[in-house]
Formats: sequence, C-alpha cells, structure tokens
Amino acid sequence: MNIVDWLSPQLRVFLTPEVFAVLTAISVGTLVVSTLLALIFATQIPDDYFLEHQTSAMERLRQRGFIVWLLVLILRQLLGLLLFMFGLATLVLPGQGLLTLFAALCVLEYPGKRTIIHRLVSQRHIQRALNGLRRRAGKSPLRF
Repeated sequence: MNIVDWLSPQLRVFLTPEVFAVLTAISVGTLVVSTLLALIFATQIPDDYFLEHQTSAMERLRQRGFIVWLLVLILRQLLGLLLFMFGLATLVLPGQGLLTLFAALCVLEYPGKRTIIHRLVSQRHIQRALNGLRRRAGKSPLRF
C-alpha cells in the first residue's frame, strides 16, 4: 500500500461539504477583513508618514510615560501580528495579501523598520496604489 492509497480514506473524512463551507467562510472573512484593514491603514496614516524627518508616534508616546507607551506598544504589536497573519493567509486566499503585509510592517515595531518601509514605498506601483486609495477616500496624497 502506498501513501496515496493510505491517505485517500483519511482525507475523505476532512474533505466534507461542511469543511468546504467552513473554509469558504474563512476565505471570504479574510478577504473582507484584510481589505477593510488595508483601506483603513492607507487612508488613516498621516500624509507625511514616509518622510525621513518625522518623529515616530511611539517616541512621542514614550515622553508621556512608560505605562502608556508600553500599553500602546503591546496593542500595536498584537494588531501588527494579526495583520501579518491575515497578510500571509491572503497570499493564498482571496484578499489584499501584499497590502495587508505592508500594513503589518508599518504597524509593528522592530529594528530597521524605517529602512525596510522606505525601500518598499520607493517603488512607484506601491506609491500609486496607496495614493489611489487615499484619493478615493478624499485624503491628501502621501508625500515620499
């Protein structure tokens, strides 16, 4: 008996109409959530977010106090990880995979963040996509 013959009955247990319905619901859910999160991110960031001289929001928060900074940092990291997982999932499922991964990279705090983001944003097609979303939302274009 080869592996395919052995696996076939095992997979039939998991490949039921109910499982397909759940997978479809998850797929549609990730499409809707990732698209909404990408739109919210693209339209809510300040237009000078990608300029070199901008002071980080986290740096400004740290001046307010350690507890506030730590709480916001933890919440941002959790949101960033959620966005990152949605982005990875929507690379193979319907959704805005690359845009969601980009949003995750912007939300997360990590060493070298500004350098990575500036490299990505320096690409014309990414700039056009972000500014196109902002234009439809009635926001001013991002400055790079």
